[in-house]
Amino acid sequence: MTRQVATQEDAAAQTGSAYISTHLYFGTGRHGGQPPIPEEEFLQFVAEVITPRFPSGLTLEEARGQWRDKEGDINRERSYELTVLYPVTEARKRDIDIEYIRRAYCLRYGLESVGRADVKARADF
Repeated sequence: MTRQVATQEDAAAQTGSAYISTHLYFGTGRHGGQPPIPEEEFLQFVAEVITPRFPSGLTLEEARGQWRDKEGDINRERSYELTVLYPVTEARKRDIDIEYIRRAYCLRYGLESVGRADVKARADF
């Protein structure tokens, strides 16, 4: 029985193709006493900047986040986690798109950064 379970787990680990799962973390708090970025404005950014670069699909989740800014203050804010999956073979091209998105968000809203995490994944659609 143990041998059969291990074989099934091995087969499950090989399902799908090699992908990268990139997670971007968008804060909505702004500096200088400005109000947080409203949901409608954030969704407009998604429609104008992100969707054209990832038209095949993406996942967006609302979250609560905290981070330490360059002045050492801890900021707690409503945030969004964006997940995009793409084949490993597209990594170089997608990296350009992802970095464009990060810079555009920071420039548009005067923010310090958009967090990024890349994870190797296997995916099948």
